[in-house]
Amino acid sequence: MKKLIYIIIASAIALTACEKTLDFPFEYKQPKLVLNCVLSNASQIEFTVGRSMHMLDTKEIVMIPDADAIIFEDDKPLQVVPVSNGDGTYYVAYIPMVGHTYKFQVPKDKCETIEAEVKMAAPTTINSLSGKLKSTD
Repeated sequence: MKKLIYIIIASAIALTACEKTLDFPFEYKQPKLVLNCVLSNASQIEFTVGRSMHMLDTKEIVMIPDADAIIFEDDKPLQVVPVSNGDGTYYVAYIPMVGHTYKFQVPKDKCETIEAEVKMAAPTTINSLSGKLKSTD
């Protein structure tokens, strides 16, 4: 009987919910533009433009379908116009070349202009690849 009382008391303590509210001094900042791009000398340029979000924001990611992106090759504007498919993804009918530097400028109303720059390095050659399969038993 004594053991049963101890089990009931232990269960009651274990099942009691505790809650502590922590106040963090987060301040809301104006959203910024976000550019996401991976360049390859084997395919045309493709990139996305969206808005940053607060770390506690639970809304959908906001993509920008009408940004005016300018692409430079070695500090000279390319004569190409990025085309959006309406969801914030842009396509450019141009294949980047190894050894050249590419810069993206994206201005948008109520946000500052963002820039990203990358130099296209030579592709890496893989001479050999080895691995070991792990048993799933």
